[in-house]
Amino acid sequence: MNKIIEKHKLYKGCVCESRGASGGIATLWLQDNWNKIAETVEQHWIKITLKDNMSSFQIIIYNVYVPNH
Repeated sequence: MNKIIEKHKLYKGCVCESRGASGGIATLWLQDNWNKIAETVEQHWIKITLKDNMSSFQIIIYNVYVPNH
């Protein structure tokens, strides 16, 4: 996943790689529009705080992966 992010220079990202058979997760954003303030990466979720470069508006995004048993 990190290779994909590096290939596309317009984007920045935060990645939780897959572990065994469980899938990984990623959160991507346009680097020209958003600036990363903070991130937390755990096995099944990513929390990221982004700030808009034009207005200083901040958002918090949770990206959650839960296996469906």
